[in-house]
Amino acid sequence: MANTKNIFTFPILKAQSLFSRYYSREMDLKTYRCDEFLVRLIQDNNIRLDLYPFKSDKFCGLLTIDEDEITIVVNKNSPAVRRNFTIAHELGHFYLHRHLNSNFPDRASDLLNSSDIVFEKQANAFASEIVLPNIVVYIMLKSKFSFNRISAVTQTSHETLRWRLIRFLIGNFKMSHNKCVEMVNDFEDSSIFGYKKCEIHDFIAKEVYKKLVN
Repeated sequence: MANTKNIFTFPILKAQSLFSRYYSREMDLKTYRCDEFLVRLIQDNNIRLDLYPFKSDKFCGLLTIDEDEITIVVNKNSPAVRRNFTIAHELGHFYLHRHLNSNFPDRASDLLNSSDIVFEKQANAFASEIVLPNIVVYIMLKSKFSFNRISAVTQTSHETLRWRLIRFLIGNFKMSHNKCVEMVNDFEDSSIFGYKKCEIHDFIAKEVYKKLVN
């Protein structure tokens, strides 16, 4: 477990530092869209972004670096929310691994939390922090946004949001993995079935109250 935490530390801190650099107090984080942030990162690094209709859905995208340019290619056939995570994942390779390699092809299996490849685990951790920054998740939960609303506003997939919320709860509140999964599943179900209350909103409200009185 310690080794896993260690390989995630730098990717997460790097993503957080990038968000802090671009974040201003004038920004309304309740309207944060990851695709707009990704465009800024791409433009500021002079990265070329290409959408290509790959025949196989298993191929998500790639980052390639040569003397002339830096290019991210993303599968045009993927849904927009999937493309957003792929772009963030390739940016993870750019910021974290470009000194080690110049070509990073990525299949769907590489963009899963279950990937066994360290490079891919790190790029996934970076990507999840970029598309759903810690403060954005906190503010949206504090504002009682539903699961579906967070996904729609931030332009992230349900799968990405589900995994990010679990890591958010574990990282900030030291909860057990099983309890976090249970709470996130309840949160997603509340959006599907229209529950007026869900455990995660009550939990966040209590944590805010604790900070106010301590």
